[in-house]
Amino acid sequence: MNLPPIFQLGFSSLIYLILIYILIMGGYQYYIIRVKGGEYKRSFVPLGVVALILGIIAYIQKIRQAFDSIAEMGDISPSLVAGAISDTYSYPTLGLLCLGIAYLIKYLNQ
Repeated sequence: MNLPPIFQLGFSSLIYLILIYILIMGGYQYYIIRVKGGEYKRSFVPLGVVALILGIIAYIQKIRQAFDSIAEMGDISPSLVAGAISDTYSYPTLGLLCLGIAYLIKYLNQ
């Protein structure tokens, strides 16, 4: 299963931006806490939850588009249906990746 393309406008680019923000700011927060000994407590878990919700919304939208196109075509092969549906699972997977990294950063910075 491949992740959605990064330059596709819509939900995938927004989820990738959230992932990049979590990675950069989480690394900066780790640097402040571990190297400089400062106090910089901020949780990125809510951003991870937002990314997961966006992934689920994108999944529902893509499933709806797939079923609309199937309804327009009428008789269609099961392999084509399975291929269209399996491509939609990449959006919630990307959202779960963001949430998992946010929890990892929260764990490392405690």
